[in-house]
Amino acid sequence: MLPERLRELRTEAGLSQEQLAGILSLHKSTVSLYENGRREPDADTMQRIAAYFRVSVDYLLGRTDVRQHDDDGRPIPDSNRMPSELAGLARGTWWLDLEPEDRQEIANFIEWKLSQIRKEKQRKERK
Repeated sequence: MLPERLRELRTEAGLSQEQLAGILSLHKSTVSLYENGRREPDADTMQRIAAYFRVSVDYLLGRTDVRQHDDDGRPIPDSNRMPSELAGLARGTWWLDLEPEDRQEIANFIEWKLSQIRKEKQRKERK
């Protein structure tokens, strides 16, 4: 199921295999092998794929048809996943016109910002 789900998510996002490989810091051939079912990502890569597409690993593996769940395990409706203006940016083709270095810089910033948000959330939970 992973090959089909990964290909579906990638094409929905308007990304080529090469673009997705750049985002995930993989080789294009590795993405191709995943999509053809000839190789499976390790656990860390699977988490990065799931995080990028904002889906659960269970969805990627075909264990559920619900793309994402909240912290309590309840399905998150599509409309609650991401504000529409961000969804347009994430799923659109606007960034295909950017240089690969610029796309990578944007992806790196998003990853950094998400890590900062997670750290702050963990800090608050410890108090």
